[in-house]
Amino acid sequence: LSAEIGLTYDQLAVLRHLGAACAGLFPIVVDGILVGCLYADRVGVGPDPDPATLGLISRLRYLAARAIALKGLVRAGRRG
Repeated sequence: LSAEIGLTYDQLAVLRHLGAACAGLFPIVVDGILVGCLYADRVGVGPDPDPATLGLISRLRYLAARAIALKGLVRAGRRG
């Protein structure tokens, strides 16, 4: 969400509640199950994240999901 683009009233209300100019919520999914999320916000005015930054966030989300999945395999005694 970004105050820089057209938002619905509810989306704008979320940003106001958070005191943020920009916020992102990126789900972490393992085997089709939502297991967590990455959250980031910015309170100051500035440009929205560029495609390279969003790409890094996507990579971090993938690595987090992979680590969680591997941890589950180790706990279950199945390495893979």
